[in-house]
Amino acid sequence: MSGTLKGFRAQGGIAYDRMLALVDDAMVEEFFRDAPEDDIGWLDAETKMHWAADLRDALQSYDGYARDNVAWGADWDIDPTRLGVPTWIWHGDLDRMVPPSHGHWLATRIPHSRFVIRPSKGHGGTIFEHWDDMLVTLRDAVSQNRQG
Repeated sequence: MSGTLKGFRAQGGIAYDRMLALVDDAMVEEFFRDAPEDDIGWLDAETKMHWAADLRDALQSYDGYARDNVAWGADWDIDPTRLGVPTWIWHGDLDRMVPPSHGHWLATRIPHSRFVIRPSKGHGGTIFEHWDDMLVTLRDAVSQNRQG
């Protein structure tokens, strides 16, 4: 897998080095260039500022990008059937990047996972419009896990 990771890290550089050289506003616009308008309606000036900071932080290396791509095209270095933490998989039924069938497949392999379909949502709309709900769900699960 290390050769595959190395290749995807290099591809990350090709995909993102030019974008990261842009000023913040232009960088965020470039990042979301191909996203459907319905998926990015929440992206106002203040949110763009935060998103730019997050992008610059997340893309200090391309390891996350590489591992995300390896996840669908190579053997994993973890066994999802052995995960013992509460897990949610949120998926849009209109996702064209990662089909809902993949989320369902993963949910059937992770013990005690919860698979949530967001009707009429694509890849980004599954998350962007539901941050608050998702973060509260995860916070409550962590709190409950500590108590139990």
